[in-house]
Amino acid sequence: MASEPRAVLDTNVVVAAVLNPDGLPAAIVSAATALIFRLCLSDPILEEYGEVLTRGKFQFPQEIVASLLTDLEATSMKVKPTVQLSLTKDPADNKFLECAIAANASFLVTGNSRHFPLRCRNVQVITPRVFFALLVEQLSS
Repeated sequence: MASEPRAVLDTNVVVAAVLNPDGLPAAIVSAATALIFRLCLSDPILEEYGEVLTRGKFQFPQEIVASLLTDLEATSMKVKPTVQLSLTKDPADNKFLECAIAANASFLVTGNSRHFPLRCRNVQVITPRVFFALLVEQLSS
């Protein structure tokens, strides 16, 4: 993996990070804000993060959500996708692949890999566990 790999995080990874601050998704989000890898975002993804994290069923404290979104946006590479895809089972998920392509990202990290093709152009769809292992490998080499 080249230095500063680029990745897009599916919303379920960000939600899992807030639900379990000691889990792998939280470690991945921390790695993003520490610039161990370059998180790639688009406005539609950032909007979805905000919408899902503020849902009443989670009852996340507003200041934690606001701080997280601010940190993610401040440390990410923002792109405006120009390609529209229709490859995912849920049409709303296409925005993650579109962002990854626009950012020339290598990875889309998701807990729902069955919702995506395994690969789209140069983007590999992988689980948080596989991505975390790649980050650890990169840091130790």
